[in-house]
Amino acid sequence: MGFKEEEFVEKLNALTNTQQAIETLSAYIIHNRKHAKRIVKLWRKQTSREDVKDKITLIYLANDVIQNGRRKTNAFNEEFKDVLPGAFHQTYASCSENEAKTLNRILTIWAERRVYPADYIDTIRAQMLGNSGPPAKRAKSSLDNGSATSSPAGPIATRKDSVRNSTSVSTPTDDDVEDIADDDTIPDSDALIKLLTTLDTKAASGDRPIREKISKLPSEVQDTSILESITDQAAADRLSATVDDACELLSDYNLRLAKEMQERRKAGAWLKNFIAETQRQLKRDETILQEYKEKLEQVASVRQQLNDHINNLPDMENLKAAPLPSLTQLFKPVQ
Repeated sequence: MGFKEEEFVEKLNALTNTQQAIETLSAYIIHNRKHAKRIVKLWRKQTSREDVKDKITLIYLANDVIQNGRRKTNAFNEEFKDVLPGAFHQTYASCSENEAKTLNRILTIWAERRVYPADYIDTIRAQMLGNSGPPAKRAKSSLDNGSATSSPAGPIATRKDSVRNSTSVSTPTDDDVEDIADDDTIPDSDALIKLLTTLDTKAASGDRPIREKISKLPSEVQDTSILESITDQAAADRLSATVDDACELLSDYNLRLAKEMQERRKAGAWLKNFIAETQRQLKRDETILQEYKEKLEQVASVRQQLNDHINNLPDMENLKAAPLPSLTQLFKPVQ
């Protein structure tokens, strides 16, 4: 299976702001480096879409590809060079103040590691801070941060001893993942049950057929020593096709696993919020119950007082048994 634009666009749409998701898609892109021109064109189209709100994740992806792809090909550096100024400008125009600082950190690191010439990075920064960019206050904060050192905190971190044997800026860190997991949503019981059921029945980690398929991948896709035994073009083409299939299978599965991790963090946040809201509601109900208990006691007390009062009234039946004197009897002259 070769590179297909429709599938790549789907991967871009499904990309989440986690280190695993970004590195997985980056590895897939670098593996398909012979399609660098088409890949960068599709990436730029994605950053230009108005409905794509999380453009900063696409910048993280480009940064990973550019830095890790340099050891295998210079194609991505050249292709991205034409589109980075516009992409940074559009991303900066819609990002938060912290994300603006991150964009400047990326440019600073590129300059220090000589990923691109300093004058070209100045061009990116100048266009990024164009008239249609964020407020001046945010721009000033970003410019001040641009002179920071090459050991930034947050979403930019150095990846050491990677399988690609290169140093890169990876995104995001564990702290950022925790921030991503934060969710103030208080779900109703139906939505929570639906999410938990989906994770229980449709999670990538529980996809046994795919896991079995991965476990049965031929050893040649992992053992580089087999390259020494290839002596003709036909054998090389067969191995290349096998490796392409394995890479696509693993990339797709890793993306699904990354999405599952995101959903599980979401479920954890939802459960926490649901329990907290249920406890708050319980306290409110207990307060209301206590109020009505007190009102019931008051009503019972009034009823008891009313009963006592009724019991203390004269016996009307006995009063009827003794007839009242007539007027004649009352005014009868005394003899």
